[in-house]
Amino acid sequence: MDDSSVISISLPKGIRTPGERLQGTVDLDINLIKEKKVESVSLALRGELKVWWSLHNGNGVYNVTREKYPIFQEQTFTLWQKGNAFPSARDGIARIPFDCIIPNGDFPPSIETGSPDTGAKVHYSLRAIGSRTGWFKQNIKVHYVFPFLPFDISASPSYSLSPVPSYSLSRGRYDWKSYAVAENVRKGLLGSSGQIRAELILPDIPQIPLFRIIPIRLRIRSRSKQLPHSMANNPTAFDFPRNPKLSEMQLMFKRFATVSTSTGAKRTVEDDLGLQAGFGTPTDYAQGQNWGKDVEVSTVPPFWTLDESDPQFGYWNEEINFSSTIVFRCPPPIQRQYLTTTYQLELTVDLPGLGNKVTLSVSPLVFTSGILPRQEINPGLTVPNNRRAPSPRSRSPSPMPHISSEIDLPPSYYQVPPYEEEQPLNSNEKGSGDYRNLTTQ
Repeated sequence: MDDSSVISISLPKGIRTPGERLQGTVDLDINLIKEKKVESVSLALRGELKVWWSLHNGNGVYNVTREKYPIFQEQTFTLWQKGNAFPSARDGIARIPFDCIIPNGDFPPSIETGSPDTGAKVHYSLRAIGSRTGWFKQNIKVHYVFPFLPFDISASPSYSLSPVPSYSLSRGRYDWKSYAVAENVRKGLLGSSGQIRAELILPDIPQIPLFRIIPIRLRIRSRSKQLPHSMANNPTAFDFPRNPKLSEMQLMFKRFATVSTSTGAKRTVEDDLGLQAGFGTPTDYAQGQNWGKDVEVSTVPPFWTLDESDPQFGYWNEEINFSSTIVFRCPPPIQRQYLTTTYQLELTVDLPGLGNKVTLSVSPLVFTSGILPRQEINPGLTVPNNRRAPSPRSRSPSPMPHISSEIDLPPSYYQVPPYEEEQPLNSNEKGSGDYRNLTTQ
């Protein structure tokens, strides 16, 4: 029998932030609680950083080492004990309300990165435990894992005035910032080279907010091989390279995560976060149906330019411009002792011919949650009989629409495997709840 049929946690879905109050219920199946001889039910609020890495022992076997560190001190309180009456039940289910507050602090965002061999997870959850007596009886454990984002505390969060995902950054005032690369390309193994100049243009803002529509422009200029001036009125001489097709370009979003161990060892892993903004060809058929339909395209007809070093020669040129948008949903970058992450956009123009691939990498991209801080709340927990009610001087959060957008997290983020549950805190952190080793470097 699954533990969630005995005990379950009900809480509205959504992204959580520092100082936010969590209000929900722990639901108990009264008959199963009695059948399983549960002595008490408690609830804990947890935030943890988990890292793992593997080492090859030379015999074809990988040994995986895991470490776990608290992000904030675990808060635990008892909801029910044997001998106490159950709250009023409906259909045999007793719903016990809880009210707890996520501490205020500089905590990292939710993330799961890497692979089964090497990676890290920043995990926030509520854990309900049904305690049972007897060495042969396992406790009942149920988790409710939720996504968490820190506040945007940047100097000028003018783009953060609305948490609504449809808010477009293009309505703001800003300059553009250009990134460019130029590479020679050849139609065949022999012969002179033409040139492709690829340019990626983004808003020139210090941090990119999540869940907002971010405009992006690509400009590709193609230049022919060197031609005699007699070809200046003959555009048919311009045969390669020509403007690339949308399918010959891809814009890939990548994350690089450096995982560190308590011994000081480091290992960097790369996460492929997928194609962006309608460029490239998705492997998923359903996604590919409408992929790229919103990309706006304009072209500059072929034009002749002189070779500045020798006016007897020149080049045919043409240009194609793409305008599109991106909505980023990644966890913001993390700079901690045991985990650092950076992000990169990688534009690739893949033309016909051997080795005619032009790549432009833009990094590091700096993201912010785009969520403005609310009024400060004093951390505290309340239980049904209000034995630990918040101080009367505490203030509730100022009204703010709940963030309905979702962070890009793998399904495994919302799961707690048994080996993670039983894994103890690192000895230098165990029981302390001290997150000093996890603060920003």
